[in-house]
Amino acid sequence: MRFVPGLVYGITAPTGSGKSTLFYLLLGYYEPQAGEILLGGLPLSQWDKAKLREVIAYIPQEPVLFEGTLRDNLTLYEDIPEEQIWAAAERMGFSAYVKDWRLDQLLGAGGNALSAGERQLIALWRAALREPAVWILDEPTAHIDPQTEALIYQQLRRLAEKAIVLIVAHRPDVRAYCDEVISLISAYAA
Repeated sequence: MRFVPGLVYGITAPTGSGKSTLFYLLLGYYEPQAGEILLGGLPLSQWDKAKLREVIAYIPQEPVLFEGTLRDNLTLYEDIPEEQIWAAAERMGFSAYVKDWRLDQLLGAGGNALSAGERQLIALWRAALREPAVWILDEPTAHIDPQTEALIYQQLRRLAEKAIVLIVAHRPDVRAYCDEVISLISAYAA
């Protein structure tokens, strides 16, 4: 398989077919049993793990939030100017939805006071702040309304001009945003 910037890739996979294993390989958590995975021409095994986390954003179905402020959850305690934080929401296409949110607003443990869709928006927003070279998204809009979802996918298409974008896409309407769809069957790409 070869993934290049400029295309949005959809990945479909039934339960137990190896989707998580593929993601863990792409994230450098697992070593391949055969062959190698290259990023920027360099095998993942040769990448510094901290640097790898900077260039690859993984957004799971159930994002991890921690007790702290919205700003803390977005910036992971980095000193990022407020203008840059709001610009990232704009880049993702949902600034109108979050414009009334306060960056100093406290989020409970795990963001439990937020809806599942709001937690997904925060995870996307956090990733957009880093401007990663690779986006790996596991049904990132499963809990988001259709209008906001459409805006996000339009922005992901724009971001794909400079980045590799991989989306787990089970629903036909999500696959419509993808340039190529890869089906995993029993851990093999079809």
